[in-house]
Amino acid sequence: MKIFILVNSGLEKLAQQEVKELLDVDAKIYDSVLEVDFDIESLEKLNQLQSAKRVLISLGKSLDNISESDWEQHFSAEKSFKVEVENVKGNENRLGIAKKVAGMVYAGLDFEPKLELKKPEMLVIVYHNGKDYFVGIDKNVEELNSRKYRVFAHSASFKGDLAYYFVRKSGFVAGKKVLVGFCKDGTMAIEAALFSKEKVYGFDSTRQNVTAARKNSQLAGMKDFVDIQKYELDELDVKFSELEFDNLIFQITSKDENQLNEIYYQSNYILKKKGKLLLIGRPNWEVTVSEKFKLLEEAEIKKGESVHKLWLLEKK
Repeated sequence: MKIFILVNSGLEKLAQQEVKELLDVDAKIYDSVLEVDFDIESLEKLNQLQSAKRVLISLGKSLDNISESDWEQHFSAEKSFKVEVENVKGNENRLGIAKKVAGMVYAGLDFEPKLELKKPEMLVIVYHNGKDYFVGIDKNVEELNSRKYRVFAHSASFKGDLAYYFVRKSGFVAGKKVLVGFCKDGTMAIEAALFSKEKVYGFDSTRQNVTAARKNSQLAGMKDFVDIQKYELDELDVKFSELEFDNLIFQITSKDENQLNEIYYQSNYILKKKGKLLLIGRPNWEVTVSEKFKLLEEAEIKKGESVHKLWLLEKK
């Protein structure tokens, strides 16, 4: 059975890599979409993908050629559904597409499933990636990247998929030791722990953020794998040992940009030789690379209307 995996633009190759690592299957890449052939009984494994936004049981790649095979195993008279159209401009256009697809659903079944617009039990997603329409059934309803554990969310924090993207960009892998700085609600540290299944360290200077991060870690089932502490940036060299970490990740908001020299000083102390430092900030932030580090990569990633920039550095 074909499965569509919806991802945010820029995460396609990472998602393809994750599918291969987790399931040992090859995924075909489209813009913002991956397509895989997968056993529906193992669908739950795909829902574990940290880079995915939605996982859909494919109904086709055209509004005029929607598959009607085996619909009875997905729809029932008791279970409500809704057609949701994504990435299509204009409310009238979206409404017209939704009505057309809903009509196909009713025409393809011998019974009438309940249409529920507010709290459906499943979704039929029509996603337009700018070139093609991808139509499929989403039994999760909520987007996977929203992460149910993010109950105590910070306004400047990332959703799970983007946080996971930055974790992987940092070069962190299982067997290495990572510290997440200015961790806010803990999402980045939690995603690193979910990925590696090993202890991840983080710090923030505000008690409110530390408490939120700890609570979110517990909700994620990662309480024993995420160690969040209330530290100031200039305390790191007395809180941690010299050459202790393999990877450091800092999400830097505008209020912390003036601390770049201190970030370099502390990173040089606690980071191992050849260790990686990932800086995440606004796209027009002018970052001067310290003589203690070598710039490996400079890139931008878009999320909706927002643009984030990353700088990956290696300690000399």
